[in-house]
Amino acid sequence: MWAFGLNNYKQLVCPEDISPVSCPIRINLDHVSQIAGGRHHTMLLKDDGIVQIVGRKENGRLGLRPAREDATELTTISALTQKVIVHIFCGDAQSFASTSDGKVYAWGMGSPCQLGTGSEEDALEPTLIESKQTEGIKICLLNCDDGVDESPLTVAIDKLRSTATIKIRGKLFYIYAPKGYYYVRKRFYSAMWSSHICRQLTIA
Repeated sequence: MWAFGLNNYKQLVCPEDISPVSCPIRINLDHVSQIAGGRHHTMLLKDDGIVQIVGRKENGRLGLRPAREDATELTTISALTQKVIVHIFCGDAQSFASTSDGKVYAWGMGSPCQLGTGSEEDALEPTLIESKQTEGIKICLLNCDDGVDESPLTVAIDKLRSTATIKIRGKLFYIYAPKGYYYVRKRFYSAMWSSHICRQLTIA
C-alpha cells in the first residue's frame, strides 16, 4: 500500500513527522479491503470486518467517544465490532459505515445536517441513520470528491420503485432509475440534471 498527502494528524498511518508527503511512500498494512479518507482522518475496513481509524479528534469524526486526544495510530472503533460492516466512507469531518443489511451509521460534524441523523449536533460515536423515509429501503453512500467544500452524498434507494433520494445540505433531489442505474453529477446547482455525469452505480 502506498500513501501521500497531508500527514499532520498521522492520517497517512506514517510514523514520520512529515507533512505533506509529496511522493508516495510504502505503508505496511495487511488485510485491508477498503480505505476512506477525510481531510484530517483516515478509516480502514479490514478483511475480518474490523473498522479502524486514525487522525484528528475534533467533532467526533473518529467515533471513539470519549476521544480526549487525536488518534496517532490506527484504533479500532469498538462501537462497530458487533456489526457486519461492508462499506466505509469519509467526508471532510464526517465518517460513515454501512452494514450488510443496508443500514448506515454516521458520526462526526453534524452541521449543516451533513450526517442525515436529523440533528445538526456532532455525533461522537456511530449513530444509526433512521427515519420514516428510510424504512424498508437499502441505503448506499457516495463520497463526493469535489474537495473539502462538498459534503458526502447520502443516497437512499427504494428497490420497489426504482427511485433514488439524494440529500445534500438538507435539500432533497429525486432520480428515477427504471433500468437499475442512477447517475450523480459532481455539483448540484439545481434540481435539473444535465449530461455531465461523473458516477454510475448499479442498484443491487
